[in-house]
Amino acid sequence: MLVEVDSQESYDTLFEMMDEAFQDKHYKYAFSDEYVPKKGLQEARRELMFFSVDENQNIVGSITATHYLRTNKVSDFTMLNFLKKPSMTYAKDMYEFISTYIFEKLKVHKANWLTVIGSPYEKFNDKIAENLGGRVVGIYRDDMTNAAGELCDVKEYELLRADYLKKKYGNGED
Repeated sequence: MLVEVDSQESYDTLFEMMDEAFQDKHYKYAFSDEYVPKKGLQEARRELMFFSVDENQNIVGSITATHYLRTNKVSDFTMLNFLKKPSMTYAKDMYEFISTYIFEKLKVHKANWLTVIGSPYEKFNDKIAENLGGRVVGIYRDDMTNAAGELCDVKEYELLRADYLKKKYGNGED
């Protein structure tokens, strides 16, 4: 179940859990500078913050991104599965976040995100992009430092709303 971060208490909980996760070597592929909370909403963007919650109401992960309102684009994703192992709940929530929330509810024009090449999350991101009509648009060498401070190569994905709708409905219109 995808639960929006909609109060100061849930916001604080999310960032406490993220801070703790980034101290763990397991999350060394997470981007260390992407999750920092930005103080206050600005007219130009909206922060999107969600928990992934299992059937027992346990928080199993988080999904954050920035909706740039002028370009109607969502990027700056930070996706963390707190279980440190594959989670069907988290996978479904990530898929729901991109498909249902971003493209159907917000009607965003474009989403793009990065993943560290060789990370355990790369194949998952490849599948999401393929299943929703997205594509890899580039590979960047030594482009990002991970939470351990190491330079990493990254892969960038993009997904246009029109391509998502075409893949889902066959005609590019909802």
